[in-house]
Amino acid sequence: LHRCFFRGRRSARRQVGGVGLVLIARREHQQNTQKQSDQRECQYCLFHKYLIRSAKIALFQPLNALKAAGFGLLLYFISSYAMTALIFFIDPEFYNVNDNSIAGMLEQNYVLMSLGAIVLAPVTEEILYRGVVFGHIHHRWPIAAYAISVGFFSALHVIGYIGQYSPVQLLLCFIQYLPPSIILAWTYVKADTIWAPIALLALVNTVATVALLILFALT
Repeated sequence: LHRCFFRGRRSARRQVGGVGLVLIARREHQQNTQKQSDQRECQYCLFHKYLIRSAKIALFQPLNALKAAGFGLLLYFISSYAMTALIFFIDPEFYNVNDNSIAGMLEQNYVLMSLGAIVLAPVTEEILYRGVVFGHIHHRWPIAAYAISVGFFSALHVIGYIGQYSPVQLLLCFIQYLPPSIILAWTYVKADTIWAPIALLALVNTVATVALLILFALT
């Protein structure tokens, strides 16, 4: 009886201890979940304030933002066509694998892809590449800000195709994205608002999307 009594006490302690561990783990999970939720809310507030502040700058200095976006648009097309002509001179059979993939998805679901290309992509890409990456470095190291943001922007447009295409083709695709990325960063600096490069990229994507839709309709 004495042994059974102590065995029962030890078993009860193990059960209580197990319940305690479960409660502690559950409490830690709830705390971590709350921390993640707080971090998301904080990030949302920061981006929300950042976008509102940028919008106020654009509204208070509309001519500056329009001039930067307009001149940036001109430089965008000139530099892009010049780089594309140079790439075709190097490789006459070249095609941009990312653009080709987007064109295929646009043909399958033109409504969703048009919305993504014209609205979602300009906002998310410019906030990430120009607002976060470029903006946090530019005030201290301007040249490094251009180099890092441009490399980051170009690399993320081709990195998903590694192993599917030749390294030379991916390198040429990477190079093709360099001039547009530089112009978008320059537009952000000149306009002093993220909405200028967002509007610029949205307009470029609109032109490209409409051209592709017309091409699909004719073929």
